[in-house]
Amino acid sequence: MAYCSETSKAKEIIGKYLKGKIIDIGSGGFPITEDAICVDGRNYGKVDVVTDNLYDLYRFGLLREADTVFSSHCLEHLANDTAAITEWSKLLKQDGFIILYLPDGKHYSNENNMEHMRDYNYDNFIFYFNRVFCGAGKNFKGKNLPAIFQLIDSGTDFREDCYSFFVVAKKL
Repeated sequence: MAYCSETSKAKEIIGKYLKGKIIDIGSGGFPITEDAICVDGRNYGKVDVVTDNLYDLYRFGLLREADTVFSSHCLEHLANDTAAITEWSKLLKQDGFIILYLPDGKHYSNENNMEHMRDYNYDNFIFYFNRVFCGAGKNFKGKNLPAIFQLIDSGTDFREDCYSFFVVAKKL
């Protein structure tokens, strides 16, 4: 079987949300669309912004006012996922989409990949995302956390040779 990137697997599922100016964070050598602005820590072919700090992307002018922020199999490489998603939300226009495609630890052994800092699974991630980013949680003082996103679509992708889940949310 020929190599199939995680991005190409995701595109089959989330393609209808890929509109307008797209920023692909952690694109590697496989951008989600030909015209996506690609961000990565390594310079693989078509990478427009090479950076070692995915928590401070707003400083790059071309990474502002996006219609879509897409990230496939990148968030699990970061030590602070909440800070990353918060930062990435700043890149989006109101009503823009954030799309995350992540390996599910129930179907992929993250322990064998030393670059993975987190072991996500679909149910736990949706719980976390709703609490932290969709206004369903409270802070340590019992006050509601602000809603940054509205969850639009999510699900698992356990087709043959697939072991991931996806989250699509709209910025409020």
